[in-house]
Amino acid sequence: MHMKLNKYMLIMAEEWGVKMKVALGTDDKKTLRKGHFGHSRYFAVIEILNGEIIANEIRKNPHVDPGERHNSHGEPEQIRALLEDCGLFMAKRMGRRSAISLNASGVDCIITDMDSVDQAVSTYLYKKSDQFKYYSKAVDDFVPCSQRSIM
Repeated sequence: MHMKLNKYMLIMAEEWGVKMKVALGTDDKKTLRKGHFGHSRYFAVIEILNGEIIANEIRKNPHVDPGERHNSHGEPEQIRALLEDCGLFMAKRMGRRSAISLNASGVDCIITDMDSVDQAVSTYLYKKSDQFKYYSKAVDDFVPCSQRSIM
C-alpha cells in the first residue's frame, strides 16, 4: 500500500511509526537533477521512519541513455515500476503528463528549487512546506504545499 505523503501524513507517520520512501532524481548522487525527474541517471531512495532517515540507496535509471541529450528517459509507468516502493517523488522539474500518471497511481509528486538531495529531504522532514510544490489533481498544476488541506 502506498500512502500519499504530505505534511499531515508526516506528522501521523511520526506518531504511528509508519515507514515511507522518498525518491529523488539525481545525476551525480548528491544534487537534484536540474531537468525532468524521468531523465535522471539515478534515483536517491530515502527510507523514513518516525520522521528520521533510517536508510538510503541509489538506484540507476536503466531507461536513460547518457549519450543522448533529449528525450532519453523512461515513461512514467517504467519509472513507477522501478520505484514501486516509493510513495513520494521529489524533483526540480516534472512533466505534467508524468505528474498526472504518477498521481493517479497514488504517488505524491513534489517539486522544489533546492539543489542538495540531503537538504531537500531534511527540509521536507522539518515541514518547511514553503520550499515545495505538489501536483494537485484538482487544479491540474503544481501548487505550494503550504496551500494543501488535510482532506
